[in-house]
Amino acid sequence: MMTKPDSQKQNPSHKHHYIPQFYMKRWTGGDGQLEIYEKHPRGVNNRRGAPKSTGYQRKLYAMDGFPNEEASAFEKVFFEPADTKASLALAAMERGKFISSTELRSGWSRFLMGLLLRCPEDVAIFRDNWDDYLSDTSVEIEERYAAQRKKGDPETLVAMIKSRPLKDRQLTMFRIFKTLLDHKNVGNHINQMEWQVLDLSDARFQLLTSDRPIVRTNGLKGEGGHLGLAVSPTALFVATNTKEFMKQILRADPNELVRANNERVVEGAAKYVYAADRTQARFIQNHIGRIPEPRLIEGIFRRRQTLSVG
Repeated sequence: MMTKPDSQKQNPSHKHHYIPQFYMKRWTGGDGQLEIYEKHPRGVNNRRGAPKSTGYQRKLYAMDGFPNEEASAFEKVFFEPADTKASLALAAMERGKFISSTELRSGWSRFLMGLLLRCPEDVAIFRDNWDDYLSDTSVEIEERYAAQRKKGDPETLVAMIKSRPLKDRQLTMFRIFKTLLDHKNVGNHINQMEWQVLDLSDARFQLLTSDRPIVRTNGLKGEGGHLGLAVSPTALFVATNTKEFMKQILRADPNELVRANNERVVEGAAKYVYAADRTQARFIQNHIGRIPEPRLIEGIFRRRQTLSVG
């Protein structure tokens, strides 16, 4: 059996997509492209391009201290399988099917959590705060470490953590980042919410999306809490905590639902807004990024929530 020489082997892509291509493809036309609005310090650029040309950052999930192929594996190993299951779940929901499969339901929930936590700002915040977070040990934890410390070990837990090789620290960091993206309590709660995909094709305007595509209100667990995600120019996924609130949304004017979604995802965008055409170009250019969406990862570190690093 012949093998390719090293010079011909396909190198892993360093373009790590935080907005999955399967999702953006839903706004493409017959040419396989969509309208891409990109915010710059001097204004907003608009171009038509393929999904693979946007919504990524080079080496976003790369791990320091590893060869390139290993450093770039996080997207392929974790996100690609999750995105595949999410795509299957969405296709079923659009056919009007109730998703009873735990695997597909969890895949869609994981996809939603990824959109809330896998963007460049999230990864940067996690990287910037990680060492300080590990160094912020309590007296109780330090006493427990001292009781178990062996001869020759660093005198404090903080010193022990900092003495570990870079590769080990990076592996731990990304393992914990993965647990946030796959958080069982949050994932199970989303799994148990009421789900619907609404057909809004009768609305005057089409749904837009962005690099901050999820609309959330009143907290995840509040009575009026809900998640909303445009899944095509004419379809909106909604998850609510109660059947009553879902009924309210189903009775709402399609034009109002489109307006509310577009306003939130455009104003909350960090850099990109996506559309099927240019009919809403002026609205996008006037509102893109005006009210940046707060990042959940900031709250995790601000509240000093416990992250298991065992």
